[in-house]
Amino acid sequence: MSGIAGFRSSRNQHEEQKPRWQFIMGAALLIAGVIWGFRWWTEPPVAGLENLRYIQMTRTAVSSRSQDQVSRLSAALERRLKNGEMTEAEHSHFRKILQFAESQEWEAAEQMAWDFEVAQLGRSRPQGH
Repeated sequence: MSGIAGFRSSRNQHEEQKPRWQFIMGAALLIAGVIWGFRWWTEPPVAGLENLRYIQMTRTAVSSRSQDQVSRLSAALERRLKNGEMTEAEHSHFRKILQFAESQEWEAAEQMAWDFEVAQLGRSRPQGH
């Protein structure tokens, strides 16, 4: 009998470990999903090829701390949106940066413009934008 009891005991231990393993895998997948979702949500949008130069213009305007350049850039971006040459997501991100510049929060605007430019590296571009 002790052989059968030992077999049952080891089988019960294995069954008790199975839910723990499933819990660990589920928790790891949840954490990975949260990290991916956070990065996706906070990463700047992909800029179309024609709009990449506006990222450079934004960096120039905010690094020079010129309200005049910021105003002219803002008007140009509005025209591009109105003419369908820029997506709403691109425009929205540019507006966030320029709002910091308009409030003279230059360091924040510079950092956002830099992050926007860096986020474009190695990303595929949508066709037509």
